[in-house]
Order: sequence, then structure tokens, then C-alpha cells
Amino acid sequence: MNGNLLDFSTFKFPQLFGVALIAASWIGFPAQAVDPNHLDRLLKDNECRGCDLIGAKLQGADLERADLLGADLRGAELAGANLMHADLRGANLRWADLSGANLSEARMVQPHPEDVGRDPLSGVEPGQVVSHLKAADLRDATLKGAAFYRTNLSGANLVRADLSEANLTQANLSLANLTETNLQSANLRGANLVRSKLNRAMMEFADLSFTDLSGALLIDANLRRANLRGAELLQVDPFRGQCDRPGCEAMPTYLDSADLSGADLRGARLKGAVLRQTNLSGANLYGADLTDAVLTEANLQEAYLRNTKLVDADLTGTIMPDGIINR
Repeated sequence: MNGNLLDFSTFKFPQLFGVALIAASWIGFPAQAVDPNHLDRLLKDNECRGCDLIGAKLQGADLERADLLGADLRGAELAGANLMHADLRGANLRWADLSGANLSEARMVQPHPEDVGRDPLSGVEPGQVVSHLKAADLRDATLKGAAFYRTNLSGANLVRADLSEANLTQANLSLANLTETNLQSANLRGANLVRSKLNRAMMEFADLSFTDLSGALLIDANLRRANLRGAELLQVDPFRGQCDRPGCEAMPTYLDSADLSGADLRGARLKGAVLRQTNLSGANLYGADLTDAVLTEANLQEAYLRNTKLVDADLTGTIMPDGIINR
């Protein structure tokens, strides 16, 4: 250590993470208070475009169909608020408390001009102005059918939230907590879910094609008939991204006891993934890479394994496609 400088080489990952959070609280969270005139305007007219509503106390407020386009709602207290059909395009909701709020059919993305073509990956019209929900508290929030295309939800708390049928195409959900979240029939195509928590999440019929789930926790998750075509569920290094070189600190994707029956995993990359007692019966694993994966006591009965890579995979006690248990 030199002088008063911190020697970060001596820190472990949890310590570094804690330092980062403290630093963020020092330099990131806005110090200014809500503009009282803007707050009055919102409560009177249900409209406040581009307003300064930083830290506004709006718990339980009825803001259905409110026009908050471009509003600054950083750190706002919106727990239990009704924001159904609200226009939140381009709004900054970083650090906001939206726990228990209802954002069903809320608008988060600016409509796309007619003269620009559709995005080739998502097949939808990309927005120009996207809401910022990084580190937002959305526990138990109702977000059914909400549009979060390319929205930044990194580190957000979405525990038990209802995101069924939501559009999360190419959204950033890295490090987000989605434990027990309802994502049934949600569109997550191309989303970033690196090191997210999806334990016991409900994702039946969800579109997770081409998503990056590397280092994610999907223990006991329900992924029946989900589309994971081309998805990446690889090992990651907490400091340097994907762990594809000797000596890196591997953090695998965990799918222990998850239900992937009937799921589409064609071309998915599951190298080093942990799938102990995972149900993969009837899954389509054509061309999938399961090199070094742990599949102990997994169920592969009637799974399609043509061109599937199982090099050095642990298949101890695994039920194979023909119903025979591997010893």
C-alpha cells in the first residue's frame, strides 16, 4: 500500500462490492430535493413532463395514465403507487422504491419512427428514449405486459414481481434479483441476465432465446417449454467476464432441480453449467454444448441430443433419453 491509497489487490470480491456500493452512494445519489411546484403540478394535473421529482414521496399515489415522460424520479418513494398505463418514457427511476406498485401496461419506451426498419434480432421496433431503472426496488410490483425494451434494470430488485407477458427484449438485467418472479410468456430475447438471481422463478413459455444467463442462479426455476435457443449459460469470472481460459475464478450457471422439460435449447451453450437433478425430459438439445457440465441425477428421458456436446460431462445417475439410468 502506498501512502493513503487503498490496495485493492488485497480485497476479496464481497469487500470490493461493498466498497463499490458505498462509493455509489457518495457520488451517484442526487443531493437536491424535489421541486415542490413540480410535485403539486403532478398531483393536480396528473402530468409533469421532464419534471424534477427526485426523492418525491408518492407512496400509494394514484397516478394511473400519468404523463411523466422524461421526469427525474431518482430515489422517489412510489411503493404501492398505481402507475397503470403511465407514460414513463425516458424517466429516470434509479434507486426509486416501486415495491408493490402497479405498472401494468406502463410505457417505458419511446415509439419508433415509421421510417426506420425493425430490429433484426428482436423483431420489434426499438425505442429512442428508454427509462432508467438501475437498482430500482420493484419487489412485488405488478408489471404484467409492461414494455422494457432495452431498459436498464441492472441490479434491480424484482423479487416476486409479476412480469408475465412483459417485453424485456435486450433489457439489461445483469445482477438483478428475480427470485420467485413471474416471467411466464415474457419476451427476454437477447436480454443480459449475467449473474442474475432467478431461483424459483416462473418462466413457462418465456422467450429466452439468445439471452446471456452466464453465472446466473436458476435453482428450482420453472422453465417448462421455454425458448432458450442460442442462449449462453456459461461460467463467468466476477472480474473479467466469461471464464474461458485457464486459471480464471469460475462462477458457473446453476440450474439445480430446475424444470426444463420440453424446453428448446438448440445451440445453447451450457459449458460447465450445473444441472444436478434437473428435469430435461423432452427437451431439444440439438447442437447444444454441455462440455464439462454437471448433470448428476438429471432427467434426459426422451430429450433430443443430436450433435450435442457432452465431453467430460458428469452423467452419474442421469436418466438417459432411452430411459436407462447411467451408472
